[in-house]
Amino acid sequence: MSNILVVEDDKLLAQTLEDVLEENGFGCKIANNYEEAIALDRSKVFDLYLLDINLPGSSGIDLLKELRAKDIYTPVIFLTSHKEKEILNKAFSSGCDDFIKKPFDNDELIHRIEAVLKRTAVYQSEVKLAPDISYDLKECILSTRQGDTKLPQKLAKLLEIFIDNKNQIVSKEYIIKHVWGDDTFSSGSLRVYITKLKSLLGKEMIENIKGVGYKLKL
Repeated sequence: MSNILVVEDDKLLAQTLEDVLEENGFGCKIANNYEEAIALDRSKVFDLYLLDINLPGSSGIDLLKELRAKDIYTPVIFLTSHKEKEILNKAFSSGCDDFIKKPFDNDELIHRIEAVLKRTAVYQSEVKLAPDISYDLKECILSTRQGDTKLPQKLAKLLEIFIDNKNQIVSKEYIIKHVWGDDTFSSGSLRVYITKLKSLLGKEMIENIKGVGYKLKL
């Protein structure tokens, strides 16, 4: 499930967006201004931002510039009533991926979100797991406060399974099949790998679902 941060000062529209997104299978958090958006960004990992250009105190474009200055390349779709080319040019030059004009059709919004997520997934090799933790899918390098760690093949595969199924329970049987396959497997091997991953990520990020499996909590 993809998580989306909606930054919109119109509370009625924000609530409508939250309902539409959740009905279509997305996780959603709402911020009504610049400050709330920054606070939420520090505390949770998002797959996409829906930003209103006009925000009290600061603009959505300023917020996007700050995110990009921090090397946060989460895709962004602007919600705007602006028609001036100058404003839209500023939005794209600041790093947005798309925009949709108000008022908009809910189906069109969902199609645009899905298109941006699909398009950007092709180019993004780095996955943000927490504000200070990221994983490079191509190089199998996990970056944390302690530094960079090149993960061995099986540990990398285990982490990638959790990433693909974030916030969902992954059964022990599924993990064993997709990490070890036909290789020799002992009952203690999985525990060793889980313990190693917890030591790198923080034990609170991987939940043990007794008798069932594990869950990566983002």
